[in-house]
Amino acid sequence: MSLLIPSRRQFLLACAALACEPPFAWARETGREVAPGRLRGGEILPTADFDQLAPNPYRFGVRPHRRGGVRLERVARPLETPQGPKHLIHNYGHGGGGITLAFGCADVVKGHVERIVAEALRCPAERVSVAVIGAGVIGLAVASELKRWRPQLAVTVYAKNVDRRRRVDVAATTSWVAGGQFEPSGIWREYWSDDEDDNRMEILHDLVARSAARLRQLQAGGTARAYGIFARRNYTLRRYDEDGDAIGSEGFDRGTPRSVIAAPAEGLLPFAQLRAVQGREYRTWLIDPTILLPRLVADLRKAAVRFEPRTLHTVDDVRALPAQIIVNCTGLGAGTLFGDQNVVPIRGQLVILNNPSKIKYFFSGGCDADAAYLFARSSDIVVGGTYEYNEAGAPSDEGAYATILRRATDIFAGRANCVRQNAVI
Repeated sequence: MSLLIPSRRQFLLACAALACEPPFAWARETGREVAPGRLRGGEILPTADFDQLAPNPYRFGVRPHRRGGVRLERVARPLETPQGPKHLIHNYGHGGGGITLAFGCADVVKGHVERIVAEALRCPAERVSVAVIGAGVIGLAVASELKRWRPQLAVTVYAKNVDRRRRVDVAATTSWVAGGQFEPSGIWREYWSDDEDDNRMEILHDLVARSAARLRQLQAGGTARAYGIFARRNYTLRRYDEDGDAIGSEGFDRGTPRSVIAAPAEGLLPFAQLRAVQGREYRTWLIDPTILLPRLVADLRKAAVRFEPRTLHTVDDVRALPAQIIVNCTGLGAGTLFGDQNVVPIRGQLVILNNPSKIKYFFSGGCDADAAYLFARSSDIVVGGTYEYNEAGAPSDEGAYATILRRATDIFAGRANCVRQNAVI
């Protein structure tokens, strides 16, 4: 292949054309002379003010990750009790993908319940009682989908974040601090394999597609916004995997079917200091937990779902629940409650910003070996983050929060190495 060397005049013209761009010193050698277009037609989006800290800005959540992927199954042998057999369904271990997978997994649970009612209990749904353990997004979504399926079904939610007056403290859940990006964050790795005969990714894709179907139902019915569901564009840096292939977000590129999230647009990023930097734009959703969780609780109360305070320590405590069908949505607690050693806590620290500019986009994809993301929710901005395996307690110091802000600031200022490597000269 011959080497194309530009003339001096061509070189000077190219430099003049880029005079208004940030002066990045290096660019990735692509082997092709292709000038990328500009995402959003050249529109420049506002950048977050990283000094605009929200009240109580430093927060953390503990992702209920599970090695091997989500445990979503009906236990073959019912729990034997003096009151008769009780059918157990597990739905836990969603890691950082709980908001994304909640409705899809709830749809699978509904199918299990439907079969138990028809094949094992053999009675009308109005004579069946269901206990849902857990009042995070997973448990609330299960209760919601069961009541949509059979409004006469007697459903009770038992959880430790329900007080004696039966008020649900949704702000005490990991779901509450979630950025709300629709993408199976982190958990997709448990399904990924280079083995072409391994079909585990199809399982995850099915769950993602089921969730997306529910979001589209809400959009079609004109109620999506009332549930905190908004269209969002998600920007990433254009990075490269170990084989040298261009990637953006692996959670989108590998963990999400193209029928749900279309292939990304590629081009120069629409930010003032990144407008000479290659990136990708995905079309996804925001699922804002600060809107969704209170709305689900309100809907369930209207549907006559009961909320009961309960902390379960043993399987005998589970057996004692007055229900014929029990759905375990205890998240991290399932590891202890059911002796599942594959459940792993992964702490995530993040910073909450005010959003006076009404930013309405996501930025994710990391920076070198560090996780870095910015998710604009309805009334604030979540900046992250950390991925700390086997850490379940509160952080001992605030050093990570300063690092999170510095990392995000450096990216949007065009100073980070991972940004410079994607610059186009």
